[in-house]
Amino acid sequence: MKTIKVKVYKIDELEENARQKAIEDYRENDSYPFDEDNRKSLKKFADIFPVNISRYEYGYQNYINFTMTCEDHISELTGQRLATYIWNNYREIWKGKYYSSTTVPTGRTTPPMIFYKFRHSKVLLEECCNLTGYCVDLDLLQPIFDFCKKPDSRTFENLMNDCLNDWITACKNDYEATKEYDYIIEEMEANEYLFTKDGNQFNRFLQFTEDYHIVN
Repeated sequence: MKTIKVKVYKIDELEENARQKAIEDYRENDSYPFDEDNRKSLKKFADIFPVNISRYEYGYQNYINFTMTCEDHISELTGQRLATYIWNNYREIWKGKYYSSTTVPTGRTTPPMIFYKFRHSKVLLEECCNLTGYCVDLDLLQPIFDFCKKPDSRTFENLMNDCLNDWITACKNDYEATKEYDYIIEEMEANEYLFTKDGNQFNRFLQFTEDYHIVN
């Protein structure tokens, strides 16, 4: 067994050329961290609305293919009739405005158990991330919220197309944001990435062995 000492650096301690190498390696090798959250939002949307999504991609190519699964006369609804149909059949995408919470003791004392009961209005409704709670929910739902406030000549299929393409755009923009310099530097600092002098990420080596210790 040999012991090899390697001097490692934080990202802000690297020379400029080594720092740029570390950033480029991150862009090429680190996966987009929010893909699963985006997928969950899309799946929930497709579970609620009559759309069958066959293919999509965002990042380098950006598109989404889908078909409507409802009857043609529903797919072709427009204007106030469509707004009323959405309100009557998909009200779950709106949630009652939160206005209070109360504690509810369970009677147990060892240890004491307390549950929180949240109260929401049945009259005042909120437009927010009501699919999974992730921010991209709103990109999927905002065209519907806007349409129901001010119905226009779009069909139900047109509206679903707008929702899904807004989701693609939001995912693309977020994907691109994770490749930007400031985001990468912030991630490296937050996760305490370490690098060799030439900008190679030392942490990747540590993932494959437990036989090490760091001396400050």
